[in-house]
Amino acid sequence: MNRNLYLTLCLLLTGLTAFGQNRTISGTVKDAETNEALPGVSVFVQEDPSTGTITDLDGQYSLAVPESSTTLVFKFVGYEDQYVAIAGQNKIDVSLELTSLNLDAVVISASRRQEKILDAPASISLITTKQINNTVAISPTDNLKGVPGVDIINTGLVQTNVVTRGFNNIFSGALLTMVDNRYAAVPSLRVNVNMFIPTDNSDLERIEVLRGPASALYGPNCANGVLHMITKSPLDQDDRFQTTVSLGGGFRQYISDTIAIANPIDPITGLVDTAYSPLFDDDAFGDRAMYSAAIRHSGKINDKLGYKILGTYFAGNDWLYDDPFEPNYIYKGYQTSEGRVTTDTVPTLNTRNNDINKMGVDLRLDYRPDNISEWILAGGITQNDGIEMTGIGAGQAIDWRYYYGQIRYRRDRLFTQVFLNGSDAGQTYLFRTGDQIIDKSKQLAAQVQYSSDHMNNDLTLIYGIDFIETMPQTESTINGQYENDDNITEVGAYIQGKYMINSKLELLAALRGDYHNFVDQPFVSPRAAVVYKPSTRQTFRLTYNRAFSAPSSNNLNLDILQLADLGDLGAFGQSLFGLDYIPGIGVRATGNRGGFTYSYDNNGFAQFLSPYASFIGDASNTYYSISGNDQLNNITWDMATVLLFQGFAEATGLPLAQVQLLFGPLLPDDISSVSNVMRLLNLTTEEFDLIDPNNIQDFGGILNSATNTFELGWKGSLMDDKVFATVDVYQTTIQDFVGPLTNITPNVFLDPESLTSGIYAEMFAAWEDPSNAVAVSLLTGALDENGDGDAFPEWVATVVGAGAGVPMGTVVPTELDQPAIYVTYVNLGDVTVYGADLGATIYVNDDFRVSLGYSWIDKDSIALEGAQLGYVALNAPANKASLKLSYDIKKIDLNVGATFRWQASYPANSGAYVGTVESINDLDLTLNYAPHYMDKTVFSLLVSNVYNREQQYFVGAPVMGRSLFFKATRTF
Repeated sequence: MNRNLYLTLCLLLTGLTAFGQNRTISGTVKDAETNEALPGVSVFVQEDPSTGTITDLDGQYSLAVPESSTTLVFKFVGYEDQYVAIAGQNKIDVSLELTSLNLDAVVISASRRQEKILDAPASISLITTKQINNTVAISPTDNLKGVPGVDIINTGLVQTNVVTRGFNNIFSGALLTMVDNRYAAVPSLRVNVNMFIPTDNSDLERIEVLRGPASALYGPNCANGVLHMITKSPLDQDDRFQTTVSLGGGFRQYISDTIAIANPIDPITGLVDTAYSPLFDDDAFGDRAMYSAAIRHSGKINDKLGYKILGTYFAGNDWLYDDPFEPNYIYKGYQTSEGRVTTDTVPTLNTRNNDINKMGVDLRLDYRPDNISEWILAGGITQNDGIEMTGIGAGQAIDWRYYYGQIRYRRDRLFTQVFLNGSDAGQTYLFRTGDQIIDKSKQLAAQVQYSSDHMNNDLTLIYGIDFIETMPQTESTINGQYENDDNITEVGAYIQGKYMINSKLELLAALRGDYHNFVDQPFVSPRAAVVYKPSTRQTFRLTYNRAFSAPSSNNLNLDILQLADLGDLGAFGQSLFGLDYIPGIGVRATGNRGGFTYSYDNNGFAQFLSPYASFIGDASNTYYSISGNDQLNNITWDMATVLLFQGFAEATGLPLAQVQLLFGPLLPDDISSVSNVMRLLNLTTEEFDLIDPNNIQDFGGILNSATNTFELGWKGSLMDDKVFATVDVYQTTIQDFVGPLTNITPNVFLDPESLTSGIYAEMFAAWEDPSNAVAVSLLTGALDENGDGDAFPEWVATVVGAGAGVPMGTVVPTELDQPAIYVTYVNLGDVTVYGADLGATIYVNDDFRVSLGYSWIDKDSIALEGAQLGYVALNAPANKASLKLSYDIKKIDLNVGATFRWQASYPANSGAYVGTVESINDLDLTLNYAPHYMDKTVFSLLVSNVYNREQQYFVGAPVMGRSLFFKATRTF
């Protein structure tokens, strides 16, 4: 009965639409893969969507159409739309392909081979061509908004830092980002700069996001997941030649409040800059505008040979920010292993240039000699100007170029490629210091992979070899003494087996080994999974992955003298003692290749080097014990007392000699029996913290940081395939977590307690001596804070504070030869987090789709000894959610999209940027109008942050509000 009712309804609909028409077209619609008939498919005329029908239970249809009709449209939930030219035909049979978000969509990133997304043994999201076309993207990462588990830090109009499942950072390269199987990070610096990616949405076929570690197949530096952008092949297009041109323009909203409170201290004079006034946003509309242009031309010379040319341009005025830690004037220069070289003869006004300019060219040639073989030759270059935040402050990118060349070959199941990435930082410099970033590094990579089936195709093996050679080139400005010995060689091999026990159960195991020329032991990355498929529409999986992040070039090769003379104490000591050298204690950043060992005395305490060793007749590399060296103690005492008197002289305006004559008799000329203490310079607070000498111990070279993840996941369809959902819960433990630059060299000071004991009696006698009454009276008036008429306790405290505040040396490992403060990279320990990612896509009908996402992680910061401020920040929220809507209004040729994102507040701690990121909620609106009377033409509008909520996405980033962007795209 139901079948008859359904058929009657179909006939009635057909009859209504057929009335008064001149041509009748009939046919059958089937599933392209299963060849099964598809009932309920919408069939209508493109020029008049009201002229239509639906297929019956046998997938058949019959439709009367006007003679003027040119195209039939076939639409069905979960399948790709198909447009068929009528061209005088009376019978049109169609096979519909499943949409990419359907369970049968094909992905490659989970196993480095084609497989259905339902079968992929990983948490993966796919962004399809249709979704990309409906996204008005200013940068490639705009396509990722609302994807579950993805954390995006917006630091400018187009600048972002992206990871999955937390552990984000400013200037981050944690997420393995690839374009067409090629690493996209900047060589050596290992940072993902999305504006360096030479692609455009018109050239993207799809984007795959793999959450969680993936080292077993991808090797190093993918502990935080994989982002893979795949571009279109010219040989896959229908037309022989195709050209797409897009032009865009827009503006950002005016920020009504001050941009920030700038530093009002003039570093040249050290006085308040009275000419300073708070910075406001640009009033003029043109100063807040942005423009884009792209042209993509592709062609098929024949069915075997095709080419593609892509050119992109973007210009705009970025959101403004006035960093309080950026001085008003700077002397430009660059750092070296011997100190800073200044290139300016006069100070330069330190003003940000907020203009963004990007130009890019991408070329590709495809050759398919037969059905199983393919050669691809590609290359591209981008040049960028703008502002990029780094771990040591924002930088002004000037003429920074990024380029690549790539050769890929595929034959049946064999895949191999070689590519070269290169970078030239141009005239880029840092705002906080004026230091130029010189980076001309390159990276060469080669990969071979093959797969085979065994045991009646129940067992599939994938195996391969990867080679990576990173070639830093910093002209000694970053790598110093290591410049000629800083190449990093990494070689890895892997094998993965997937065994089908039966149609519902499969086992997966993988093993990878990697060699790193600066890491003593090879690293092994196992992977295991159990995949259970109770039906063709859902899958359960339990997985274990071990991934690793290899030491970077900075971790291994850094060699910069950041400060030659701490507090100018060396220059002061040279003048005081008449030395022919500067006995300064510098600050030097160094890589950690093989670890560090200290020199110990007979009591087991680490010993120190002193810049005054030569002055007292010892060799410069003489190690001293902290039990107390009277010669060094008295040099320190002499410096401390003169510095104290110098402060008095500056405060009173009296000559130093007169101050010394007046107050000198109140202090001992020499000290004895005074012991020493160790204090460690805290790089964040810039204070010296007391440490226990027993805690100093040797440590090894920097190790691979290992990420171990256990994950339970489900993905499948519900409600007759109208809902596609994913649920993933996981536990992640990071072993040997690598922290930021860490001070490993305590300084040695006079012990305040023993100094007080040693000088108290003599100071008290001098205080009571009538001959010193004038000096005592002056000190009582200046220091008697409690008003009891006795300033002697305050005087002792002042003198002891001065004496114990001058470092006499540094506890330096034997591998290093200067009494400097050395900062380097160390493995701090282990951290563990728990989390979950949930996603669902609801196909309400053929035209309306709703996507939901929610991600949770059990903490947003983790206490860890040795980390900056004592904790590691995930720099990502513990809770975030998203809602995406997409509605096709066919009658007016319009697609309407909306994306809402919310994230909780979280602590931020990344290099120079420490603070709190307040909770954020955004609503973006997109409109795509493709009029049927203008073939292959789309007019698009993006309104970001619709309600103009002014918000800061990270500490030190600009406050951002609403922005509007309009784009017109035409393909011919």
